Amino acid sequence: MELSGTVKYFQMGSGAWGLITDDGTQYELIGPLPPSLSDGQRITLKGELKPNAVSMAMIGKVIMVKEIES
Repeated sequence: MELSGTVKYFQMGSGAWGLITDDGTQYELIGPLPPSLSDGQRITLKGELKPNAVSMAMIGKVIMVKEIES
């Protein structure tokens, strides 16, 4: 699946990275993320939705990131 939106860093526990799409849907990003990722950055990503994933942050649907384009 391909998504575009704005990256947001959530300060809870050890922290969590999320993506807020243009329609307002929130996703929690998991997997190896680039160190250059920053809060407020616009990106397009390719990933796999993990509907059965359990998350401590619980900020949205969980997506395993495969590729990120800025």
